[in-house]
Formats: sequence, C-alpha cells, structure tokens
Amino acid sequence: MARGSDPTDMMRLLLIDFHDSNTQILADLVFRVLGVRPIVLAYDDPSLDEGAMAGADGILLATGPGRPGDAADVGRVPDLVAGCDRPVLGIGLGHQILAGLCGARIVPIEPRLGVVSRLHVPHGRADDHTIVVDGQQVVGSHSSAVREPTERMVVDAVSDDHIQAFHAIDRPWWGLQFNPESALTEGGVENIRAWARAAGLLPHAPARRTLLSQEVPMPDLSRAARLMVGDGPFFWLDEARPAHDGPGWSYLGLGGEVVWPDEGVNVLDVLRRSAWQGAGGPDAPFTGGWVGVSGYEPDTALWMSARRWVAVDHERERAWLVACEEPGAQEWLDRTAAALSAPVDDVIVTVDAGLLAAVRSLPDHRRDDDDSYRAKVEQAHEHLRAGTSFEVCLTTTAEVAHDASREELLELYLLQRRTNPAPYAAFLACDDTTIMSSSPERFLRVRDGEVESRPIKGTLPRGETPEADAALRTRLETDPKLRSELVMIVDLLRNDLAKVCVPGSVACPEPVRVDSFATVHQLAGVVTGLLGAGVDIVDLLRAAFPGGSMTGAPKHRTMEILADLESGPRGYYSGALGWISGDRDAELSVVIRTLIHDDGVLSVGAGGAVVPDSTPQGELDEMLLKMSAALP
Repeated sequence: MARGSDPTDMMRLLLIDFHDSNTQILADLVFRVLGVRPIVLAYDDPSLDEGAMAGADGILLATGPGRPGDAADVGRVPDLVAGCDRPVLGIGLGHQILAGLCGARIVPIEPRLGVVSRLHVPHGRADDHTIVVDGQQVVGSHSSAVREPTERMVVDAVSDDHIQAFHAIDRPWWGLQFNPESALTEGGVENIRAWARAAGLLPHAPARRTLLSQEVPMPDLSRAARLMVGDGPFFWLDEARPAHDGPGWSYLGLGGEVVWPDEGVNVLDVLRRSAWQGAGGPDAPFTGGWVGVSGYEPDTALWMSARRWVAVDHERERAWLVACEEPGAQEWLDRTAAALSAPVDDVIVTVDAGLLAAVRSLPDHRRDDDDSYRAKVEQAHEHLRAGTSFEVCLTTTAEVAHDASREELLELYLLQRRTNPAPYAAFLACDDTTIMSSSPERFLRVRDGEVESRPIKGTLPRGETPEADAALRTRLETDPKLRSELVMIVDLLRNDLAKVCVPGSVACPEPVRVDSFATVHQLAGVVTGLLGAGVDIVDLLRAAFPGGSMTGAPKHRTMEILADLESGPRGYYSGALGWISGDRDAELSVVIRTLIHDDGVLSVGAGGAVVPDSTPQGELDEMLLKMSAALP
C-alpha cells in the first residue's frame, strides 16, 4: 500500500464543488475508480477551511462556471490550495485555478459547449507524472483557457491551441481542462486512477511485460503436460471440471524465477515488489504474473514467475500459446505448436504400481490413529464448552516415504483428475516438490478489485442411485449441524474481507448452497466485496489467510488451540494455490483434496469442523471420507 501498512486506514478525499451540474457525476466516478466516496463541500461553505483541507489525503477541484480570478466564483479556494501541501487534481475551473497559482495566464476564448477533441501529448513528455495519454478523446465546456505556461508547469497535453493537461514541478498539483466524468470522454477512469498513483495515494502500477502469443487448435492437455513437464519449474492450473459459474480457463506451462521462504525473505513482500502482468496476449483472466502456493505455516511456500504457457478457454474451446518476449520465445511458440499438433500413436500409460499402492496406503499412516483423533475431537469440545472457540477445524496428516519421478507423479495426477475431477485442480512441480490437487474450493477470486470467496463446510458422499444421491443432497442442505458450521465460516470470511474492502461493499449473495462433485456433495456459501483504494492482493491475503474454512472461529484464538491439538505442521495443506496477476487480479483455491510429494515423502491432509453437535465418531468418519477423496 502506498499510504501505510494498515489497509483499513481508508483514503480521505475532498471534492470542492463550484455549484456545477457535473460535481456528483465526478464524485461517482471517483468512487467507482478508487472505492472511496469523496466528501463534497461547496466553495462557499463556511466549513471549507484550512482544517478541512489538511484532513484530506487528496483534494479535487471540480469544474464550474466563472473565472479563476473572480472571488465571487471561487471564494477562498485559491488561497486554501496555496497554503495546503496535499495532492490536488483540478478539473475545468479547478485546472485554471491551479495554473493561475503557477503564474500562468488565463485568456478568454470563444465559449465551448461539450466540444470533443483529441489530446496531443508532446513528444518525450509522458512520464510517471503524466495522467493522460496521447490521442485520448475528451470533452470540455469552457470559455477561458490556459495558453501561456510558466517554468513551474510541465505541459502534459494540448489541443486546439490551449493546454488540456499539466502538472506542477514544485507542488503536487495536476490540472485537466477537460471533463473526465463526461459520457463521451474516453479513459476518464484511467485518468483518475493515474492521478491517484502519481499522487502517491495508490501503489504504482505493476510492471508490464510484452507477451507473444499464437492461437493453436484445442490441445489434449494430458499430452501437453507430458510434453512440457521436464525438469524445471512447471505448473498446470487445471479446470478438470467446470467451476460453479461455468466453464473457465486452464493454464499449463513453464516457470522462470522461483521464490521460496528463506531467512530474511518474506514471500508475500517479494510477490508485491515483483508484481507484473503481461500485455499483448489473449483476453484471459491470467495475463502473466506469479503461479504457486502458500502453505498454512509461513515457512512453507513455492511461487514461480510464469514464463511460457498454454492458455485454454474451455467455454469457447480456444487455446493459445503465450510467452514473455525474450530471446527464443518465438522459436518456442513455433516448436510447441508443431509438437502439439503432430500425430502421435495411442499409448496406454499406467501409474507405477508401487506408487499407487503407497498412495492408497496413506490412510493407514496417519499421525493420529482412530482413538487419537476421537480424543482430539473431545479436547476440541472442551474448548467449545469453555467458550474459547465456537468452531475448531481439526485436521491430521498422513505420510509415507516413497521415491517417485516427476513423470510418475504426473501420471498419478492424471489418474486423480479422471477419478475426481475438480474445478481448481492443479499440478505444480519445482525441484523436489510436487503438488497434485483436486480442490473443489475457491478461496479468493479477484477481478480488478472485485473479490469473491466460496467457503465449504459439510461433506457427504455421492449416492449409489439417483434417489439415494438426491436424498443425501437434501440431507446436506437441511442438516442443522452442517449449516451452523458453514454460517460461522461465512461470517468469519465477511469479517476478513471487511478489513480491506470498501465499507458497505461486503455482501453474502448465497449464504448456503450445495455443490456436487464426482465423489462428494458439499455445502458452500458465497461472500463478495470490493477492495478498497490502495489495497492490493497481498493486503487481501494478509487479511484473509489462512481461509476460515480451515481454521474455525474466532480465527486467531482457534489457531492457537489448533497449534496445541494437532501433532505437527500442516505444510501446504490448508494453504492457498493459484495465480496472481498484477496487484488486483488473482484466482486462489484452498489446498484440500491434495497429494504432496516433497523430498521423497508422500502426504495428504484432511479434517473437519468440530462444533457443539459434533460426535467423535462422526468427525473421524468425515475426515476419512475427505482423505479418500484426494486419493485416486
């Protein structure tokens, strides 16, 4: 964040109104772009004084009628601005007030009403302080103009022989003669956002990397994975079955730079400093950035910078090869396109029998046997009775040593995705770590700051007949214990999102719903929100991680209880896996139904929420059901 470490410290903006008919439209535009509704004060309001100016993080001078030098039209505003050190954006009349304070001459012109023009940005002038773009279509209405800048001004754009945009050299002032809020102005949203970034009210935009892309016929993703898996960092974010909101995208490719936790290395800080997204690729949600996983404990994480990948749009049945522009990128596109389309003999590939046997033996190698797990459920009940927690998400882990090659693990994953396809399936491999996930749970989806979380609580197996299946679905939807588990976590997620979202934007459009998968039915809820101004993905992760569906409530105290109850670290299990693109877009799942192969050890985690109505045997049965769902 640009303004401090506390994302709940919302930006305060002051909009000065010159009794113009566009003021509220401008206020609405600012709210839509920055997530903050500015305080609107008229220029002749007695409460507009030095204190009001100093109490704002940023100030906007709206357009209006009159002349900047006429006190009847602008009141004390020029003097208040001159004595204030806050960033200021002047629009129309406000633009002329700022130019006048810089010593520029404002001249009368023939009145212009809703005139459409194109901006010309002088060659070499565009920089981090420029908030307009060359060729931008703008609309303005005014009868005076700034024509003679001074040495205190940098002219950012001109049209029709007068200055349309400038910024001051010695003060944090920006002026726009045109109206960014006008219906026919193109790029007004970007103008407001660019001002907030240039003024230090928002973080600077993530780095942009040029992408090369080439559309190819829909590939066989299993074959593509076998071709690309290799020895280097590899990722496959795999929509093995459609998500709740319909068919989406899969991404399969090669990583470049890798970030692991290390002494003195905070992975989230690295992801923030190195945030990037691509330009020039297909119109996909993921346009480049980071792919990886953060485990439950802070010392467990693996993130790789996407370098070259296949992007598959399942809804439109289209696919592209994408690569960061670099030496050899075009050759990789051509070579990979040819390899994916080359004829190939049908080959039956089977999973190594020893590996499959080791995986299927995992439930027999749990840290907690049946008696131990039931006893821990009883201990969790003691905390519920004492009032130190309301819901304890108890888990355990199973481990077995077994060496396996990356190719063997890929075949295991391919079997897993056939037997238990999931909307957030994934295969990640780097060095001695391989993650094979069939997660059904969306942790966080973020699109340009719009957030959605879908916590899951309550699991029942699919029925053997349609009638039995329907009965189980109804039972899940109406079971008071399971509904209470879910509602507790839905409210916890609402609380987490409220830490970093615009006040009033957090909503719960679906508190309870049933989602059905290949082997289980699950009870889920939907929570949404809009990230506040200056809040990025890292702020959101710090507010919401780990997912409440994997902790219980209240989160902080319950995590302390879990640290005492559970027999060892969870590792990657219970973490978040997916992609982060730029600073306001991400898709992350909860790491459940997931096999891990790390340094020669296979592991799987599972658990459930202990609430007052839980029984030790019921929780044991649910944990075993969830563990088996991760095994092919």
